[in-house]
Amino acid sequence: MHEEVSYDQLISEFIDARVEGDNFIWKQSAIAYFLKESMMISAKIISGDTGYSPRHIANLVKTFSAFPTEDSRAMDLSFSHHMVAAKTDDPKFWIDQAVDNAYSVRELQRAIDGDSPELDPVSVAQRTWKKLESLIDRDDEGSDYLKKQIKLLSMMYE
Repeated sequence: MHEEVSYDQLISEFIDARVEGDNFIWKQSAIAYFLKESMMISAKIISGDTGYSPRHIANLVKTFSAFPTEDSRAMDLSFSHHMVAAKTDDPKFWIDQAVDNAYSVRELQRAIDGDSPELDPVSVAQRTWKKLESLIDRDDEGSDYLKKQIKLLSMMYE
């Protein structure tokens, strides 16, 4: 007999899998950084032994170098956001821009390239709302805080 699974449960699992994937790639980047910077092993050798391209290894190293600690990362953004920001002269500035403007990876790259990303306000609001929902679904102190804030807001606009 197959158990009924709700949409919210599946979305929560989906988001958890994304977080696990991001944690996995951060771990890979830390290992690649250590191999290259501390053990002085070239990206080409690491590449040959891991099956990743030398360019991918170099990007992992550069990204970890720019954001070596969890405190230096925007936890609500993907590793790809960090990788794009790490390729700039000021990674911290660009990751902050991505957070402040709710940039997708593509929008962040456009902003870095000097193209003004055309931000559709509804798309930005929808992405923000989805992030908010995923945080609320975690059912922890942070979600309790957000629920209280939403309740306050709803009372203000009644």
